[in-house]
Amino acid sequence: MKQALLAMIAGVVLAGGALAQDGGKIPWNHDPAAAMKAAKTSGKPMMMFFTSLG
Repeated sequence: MKQALLAMIAGVVLAGGALAQDGGKIPWNHDPAAAMKAAKTSGKPMMMFFTSLG
């Protein structure tokens, strides 16, 4: 009985993470100014990715 209850609770907790996702679609914007404006209007964080040869 105790294991069944723990399994149900674990299922609810794990399913909660799937409900929190917004579809996983991340638009890629090459213009930093436009990307910052879009992030500000949507209220979502902005991530910048860059590399260096040095």
